[in-house]
Amino acid sequence: MRFIDPIKDRLAVYRRYFFKRHLIPFYAGLFVFAALIITSAVVAINQESHRFDQVASVDKEFMDLNYCLKSIRAGTATVPRVFIDTMPLDFNAQDSGAGKRDMFIKIMLPLILKKNESLRTKRIRFIEFSALPEKSRTAEQKEFLKGIYDTYGKSGNYDEVFGKLDEVSVSLALAQAIQETGWGSSRFLMDGNSIFAEWTWSGAGMVPRTRGEGKRHRIRTFPTLYDSVDAYAFNLNRTRYYFGKRQIRREFRSKNLPMRGEALARGIGSYATEKGYIEALRQIVIRNNLNDFEKAVLAPPYCVVRFN
Repeated sequence: MRFIDPIKDRLAVYRRYFFKRHLIPFYAGLFVFAALIITSAVVAINQESHRFDQVASVDKEFMDLNYCLKSIRAGTATVPRVFIDTMPLDFNAQDSGAGKRDMFIKIMLPLILKKNESLRTKRIRFIEFSALPEKSRTAEQKEFLKGIYDTYGKSGNYDEVFGKLDEVSVSLALAQAIQETGWGSSRFLMDGNSIFAEWTWSGAGMVPRTRGEGKRHRIRTFPTLYDSVDAYAFNLNRTRYYFGKRQIRREFRSKNLPMRGEALARGIGSYATEKGYIEALRQIVIRNNLNDFEKAVLAPPYCVVRFN
């Protein structure tokens, strides 16, 4: 027969009574408090896309997030995860000065870094999965590798894909965005989210006003600005016309050096549609110190809770 200590037994009764009765109001109050906190807060996911009609709204968002190009250039701050879907409608109504130029870079920079983040993740997975013995690869890993080879090198050549599946130069991408849009003044950008004025012969897209007689190309349009960056990176990484650019990039990689846009510009001669294009890009990089952004990184992808 089990011996029951009357004191311990009484204490157990008190504990059960206390937790059942006295803590009910406490837990109820805690639940109500948490509910009020949640309903009085705006949860902003750092991976969120945004649409702003006015430059003032974009500027306020950037100020709230302490988005400062000077700090990013110095390497003392990260780039906020604010991905603008379309240019503000009144962007070209702004004075053409340093403020407008900074705004343009602030809009473009997170988009380019987001694409590079995606490419970097794929590149790491490609290297890791390729190093595994084929028999030990999971079905998911095999499917991933097949997709990469189908996209970047159907010959199954690892070295070929390794040279293609890589990040784009931030400074070069910014320089081309500046050159192709005239710091954001292009109608292709404003009306079609086309940052890099890519040509298409599909019949869709916008007709250039200066298109020569007998020409049939159009300028590709995109649902969002990020889609334009995505297509640009795919074009430079995959097509044979930019093999020279990829070789220069590989040299920088082998020496563990950050990219330099003015050097990489020499490898994209096929992008040019007018004389002096490459030199113009080189000067844009140099004069605007765009190489400062090669080491820029996005802020970590966590949630920021802002209270009303």
